[in-house]
Amino acid sequence: DWFWPNNQSGSEERVEVTDCSDGFFCKMLTIPKVIGNDTGAYKCFYPDTDMASVVYVYVQDYRSPFIASVSDQHGVVYITENKNKTVVIPCLGTISNLNVSLCARYPEKRFVPDGNRISWDSQKGF
Repeated sequence: DWFWPNNQSGSEERVEVTDCSDGFFCKMLTIPKVIGNDTGAYKCFYPDTDMASVVYVYVQDYRSPFIASVSDQHGVVYITENKNKTVVIPCLGTISNLNVSLCARYPEKRFVPDGNRISWDSQKGF
């Protein structure tokens, strides 16, 4: 069986899972005409066991470099000041090495990843 990014009802019509001709325990996942939102972790697994393989795939899309999650509400993220708390803002990229910054509205401020207190990972966000 397979899990893929944003796999939800309706996405199955774009995805084809077939048996491999040369492998008894083999399934092949094919997605024709991939888009940036197909970026993410793909997991092939055997049900009811711990046997699985995961690969992270980037579908580079320079016109739309960020992934729109199915659960995106395009709402406001509220962060209260707490020096001992780590906050992750899910801002995922279709390109692994984007040069990014995070802009806050109130108060207006720009956060640039410094590798110390602020970092960005294309698979996790800020």
